[in-house]
Formats: sequence, C-alpha cells, structure tokens
Amino acid sequence: MKKISLKRLLDDSDQQNQSTELKRLRNALIEDCYFLLIDHGVSEKVIDEAYGQSKTFHDMEDSDPIKQATHYRHAHGGRGWSPCGEEPAYSANTKATCSAFDMCYEIEEIDHEFENFGPNLWPPKMPDFKKSIYDYYLEFSKVENQLANKIEEALVINNGFISKKMTAFDFYGPTCDSMDYMKGPFILPNNIKEGDYIELGQLGAYGLTFRTQFNGFYSNEIYEVEDNPIISMYDKETSKQFLVA
Repeated sequence: MKKISLKRLLDDSDQQNQSTELKRLRNALIEDCYFLLIDHGVSEKVIDEAYGQSKTFHDMEDSDPIKQATHYRHAHGGRGWSPCGEEPAYSANTKATCSAFDMCYEIEEIDHEFENFGPNLWPPKMPDFKKSIYDYYLEFSKVENQLANKIEEALVINNGFISKKMTAFDFYGPTCDSMDYMKGPFILPNNIKEGDYIELGQLGAYGLTFRTQFNGFYSNEIYEVEDNPIISMYDKETSKQFLVA
C-alpha cells in the first residue's frame, strides 16, 4: 500500500517534494484507489484517548443501560450506537458485522440537505467518551479538508468539487501572541482560503479590548456590517453587527 505524506503535500516551502508527493497521490488514486495517509499532524494522544474510550464503550454488554440509551432508534438521523448486525453495510441487503457509533458535528447550521449535523446521542455518565470522540472527529475533519483540497489538485478537478462541504476550524491571528486564538469549532466551508473575510456575529466589546500591538500587528479600522445579527437581544430595526479588522 502506498504511503502518502500530508505534511509533504502541504509544504509550500519545498516545491519539488510537494510536486513529487502530489504525483504519488494521483497515482495512488488512479492505480490503487486507496493509500495510507501519514504525517497527518493529529497527535497520538488524541487518537489513543478516542480509541481507549471507544473500546470501553463497545466492550460493554449490549444490554447495558448506558449502551441501550444510545441506540440509534432513539436518535435523529441515525446517530448513536448500532449493534453488530443491525447497521446497513455498503453492499445491498447486507448488514455490518461490527458494533458502530455514528456521530457528526454538534452544530445544527451545518448541512440540512444531507442532515450532516447533530444532535449526537452520547452515552450518559461517560463525559470522557464524548470529549475524546468529538475531539478526534474535529481533528480528522481538518485533515479531511486539507486532503480533499490536495485530491482536487492532484486530479485537476474544480476547486471545491470535493471540499466544498462545511467543516470545523480554530482561529489563529498573525501575532504569535497566545491570546490571539479562538477555540472552535467555527463551521466554515472547506475551501476557505487565505485572504477570505470571516464575519463574527455578536463578538461584542471584547473584540476591541483584546486587540494587541504584539509584534507590530494592530488595526484602528472598524468596518460596519449591515446585515442582521444571527441572534440579538435588541429590536431588529436597530440591530447591527461589527467586524473588527
């Protein structure tokens, strides 16, 4: 099986290696239809914690009340636990031969057409399961976004053809200041790129007070955005959002 390095695919500082890895990705997709992704950047801690919690859950007896509370029959859109032999498999009229837990983003605004959102049916009394599984999901959603863009490039297909669906991001500013960071998930199109503007609804006064001159980055410019707020405590006629640039 071919091993494809995501780190090399994303390394714009080494054009030769990047080009070589892009060709290897194209060949793997066309000749083999699969490959092993390495150097993806997700920490072993995130992976190990998710797998550990998953094992704890799936090792429970199927009759366990915690497990039964997450059965997909109680959930919207097929979220939750599917016992072995109950989940439809990829071939017609077949069932999966393993226990499975299906989940997606927790934020409802994602994708109504394909119901690509929660609420997820998390097992009660297992907060570590919820945290580790969702962290794992968000981390690999970022990997999915990066890889999808490179697959589009390797196969010379339209930008966004694969990667246009929404995914989760964290926000980092340019200052290298530890405060210049906003923990997500912020749900945005996968094909967002450098130079795009992001509007933060209901950011509030702290958007101004947290500005910093660290490393010479600062802006006195304030841009008024005229569209209605996503959520507001004020009358719709007087509501406005502000974006600090």
